[in-house]
Amino acid sequence: MSARYDIFLLNSSRQPTAQLDRFKRAEFIKRFNDVGQITIDLDYNSMGDLNLLDWLGGWRILRNGAVWMEGIWDVMADDDADTENAALTLHGLDYMYWLDARFIQTDPAGPPYSTFSHDVRTGFAGDVIKAYVRYHLGSLAKAVRQVSGLTVANDLGHGATVTGRGRFDTVLEMVQELALKGGDIGFGFNGTQFISFLPMDRTGTVKFSRELGNLISYKRKVERPKANYIVAGGSGELTSRTFSELGDQTSINTYGRLEWFYDYRNAANAGELYSALIGKLNELAEVVSVELQVRDTEGIQYGRDYEVGDRVTVSLPNLLYDNIVREVQIILKTQGEEVRPVIGSPGARALRLLNKQFVSQRILQERLSLMERR
Repeated sequence: MSARYDIFLLNSSRQPTAQLDRFKRAEFIKRFNDVGQITIDLDYNSMGDLNLLDWLGGWRILRNGAVWMEGIWDVMADDDADTENAALTLHGLDYMYWLDARFIQTDPAGPPYSTFSHDVRTGFAGDVIKAYVRYHLGSLAKAVRQVSGLTVANDLGHGATVTGRGRFDTVLEMVQELALKGGDIGFGFNGTQFISFLPMDRTGTVKFSRELGNLISYKRKVERPKANYIVAGGSGELTSRTFSELGDQTSINTYGRLEWFYDYRNAANAGELYSALIGKLNELAEVVSVELQVRDTEGIQYGRDYEVGDRVTVSLPNLLYDNIVREVQIILKTQGEEVRPVIGSPGARALRLLNKQFVSQRILQERLSLMERR
């Protein structure tokens, strides 16, 4: 039941120039609300496929004939490329990369940045997310900031009402925050079109367990919450400042009360402050990651019955757990296809992919960005 994958090399105009069909190993990771990636290992016998590789172009993957992932190249590493022992590794990122490569200008028409302190947008979460993409890398951005060929879908009113206040944070960081505030909704690229969506609840039809024969192995990781009771401070000073507070009682019963102060002094009103508080509580909550190795069966198959962003169920010893598929890793080797979904709460990632240096750099960047936005 292994799926068919077709990997195409694209030129800078996103037109296919060649099909890459000889490689030692390929790994694809598709992520919910984050940057996906591919890694392809080649040897001497595969080098002929690469004479049309365009470093400023990219790649496209078809799964069973339909576009599944698409993106740009970011790393190429070769060993002894002039010998018969040659080895080459190509690494690419999907188009979510561009959201991390653009920051939110306080005025999309700027510089200068003296007219507005923030780029403020209010509405349904999915629509606000799309607006930031349109104005900072899409068709409504300044010409020099537009990413050619990428489009944004129509607004569909997904999620709760939120307010975004952009000030030199990356577009990706902002829209991830808004997705949590809006109820853990999804966003991403369908080919070259940016979309938002509501996770599909497939918990009643998509289940993984030893008994069903579709669960080969699993790894489970639970991380203590950073906070489960948050006091948020809004506008004003000292005794005249606006405050809002909220706790997760289930988490408090389990871990005890873990407090956090959230400085959000730019909130325009109590509703915006409370919405930001909900998002921050979700961000700092307990993180559960369940990484599975699964096999397709007649009843449940990846791509047909579930996809990244769907809510599914996994049955583990003494635990029946359901949550969103946060990422899927596909490994292609000569033996065939391995499918490894990761199911969990916001922040869940595959355990083996944790890069501590990257995480620490990202935390530092977020802290510096927060200081600028206050």
